[in-house]
Amino acid sequence: MVSSTSFPIILNESNNISDSAYRYKFPANVDFSKIEVALSDISIYYSWRSITSSYNNNKFSFTFPASGTTITTYDITLPDGTYNSNDLNNYLQWFCIEHNLYLINSTTGDYRYYLTIQENPSQYAIEFISYPVPTSLPAGYTAPAGFGGFPSAATRPQLVINNEAFGQIIGFNLGTFPTTAVGASPYSKVSDFVPQLSPIQSVIILLDAVSNPFASNSGVIGTINSKGTNYGSLISYSAPEYNWISCQGVRQEITINFVDQLFRPLKIIDKNLTIRLLLRYVD
Repeated sequence: MVSSTSFPIILNESNNISDSAYRYKFPANVDFSKIEVALSDISIYYSWRSITSSYNNNKFSFTFPASGTTITTYDITLPDGTYNSNDLNNYLQWFCIEHNLYLINSTTGDYRYYLTIQENPSQYAIEFISYPVPTSLPAGYTAPAGFGGFPSAATRPQLVINNEAFGQIIGFNLGTFPTTAVGASPYSKVSDFVPQLSPIQSVIILLDAVSNPFASNSGVIGTINSKGTNYGSLISYSAPEYNWISCQGVRQEITINFVDQLFRPLKIIDKNLTIRLLLRYVD
């Protein structure tokens, strides 16, 4: 027999115990073998990072010509964060500034970059564009101190995808683009497959008290996603229908964990959230 009465419990920032876990302590032991639980509501800020060292999707390389036939490879490690195509390009430009891989328009003071990562909305893709570095300083431009010199033949920077996880972010297969650096024409390439700027498609909510004999990950009580939510904004979820799940064990505390669709712990930056669970007795 199932009770028609349900009892809510609320977890918030005060229950946080780690980047991905929250714990609720009861005043006394509770026999959860006589209880069913359902996720009622959750409010959480979209504050988990999509490109991180733990996902190993934060590294790629590119080449850039220097004096004569010299071509130098530069390795980039992106700081942990959430990026769109503009953010990736801004970081790439910053890196070029730090390593003097640009020229300066003498009239406007604008910087001229020779490689770009940008969105291509019409093809639902990310586009990489490489412009040939000339054999001498163009009229109307100056080079920054530390510029590596000009190649003996017009040479294009190459994007090197040597990290499959980062390739997933921009939709590129492993490889070097263009395959041949020397060339007087600009080079353009769009994604080989649909880019996944965020590898986190959904957030799975686990409860350690749950017992589901039909699932290998028996703790699942619900899922949410960030669809339509800007980074840093609030995700609000209310269950359209309560999904009551059996529990097990005698315990004085329960722990909720947040993981991604591959059950990797979710590193939540903003710990300020509200979770409402419903408990009811069963005989």
